[in-house]
Amino acid sequence: MKMKSLTLIKPYFVENRVVILLGFACLILVDFLQLTVPRIIKWVIDDLTAFNTSIRGLVVYAAYILVIGLLIGIFRYLWRRFLLGTSRRVEEGLRNRLFSHIQALSASYFDKTRTGDLMAHATNDI
Repeated sequence: MKMKSLTLIKPYFVENRVVILLGFACLILVDFLQLTVPRIIKWVIDDLTAFNTSIRGLVVYAAYILVIGLLIGIFRYLWRRFLLGTSRRVEEGLRNRLFSHIQALSASYFDKTRTGDLMAHATNDI
């Protein structure tokens, strides 16, 4: 990525830095929670092989896994909402900026430039 491209999007990231940080925090939390499920399953297997558990104990382990699964779903939704939502807002800002620039161009520019080229830049390059 060229430095000019970074300077174009930097203001959007500065403006949304709190949301981006929250998104990364939720992402890290999801990754951590996903690591706990195999640990709980290990405890279940250890207790079952040592004959140290009851049906009640298995229900408690199952409840832990269900709660962790619910938390994973909630925080996965949040990190996607925060990070992907921010990317959509950045994209919208860049498209609006491009549209304003295109509207300010002279009519002679549009005589020289093909419509397909303009559309390709507006849709593919942003």
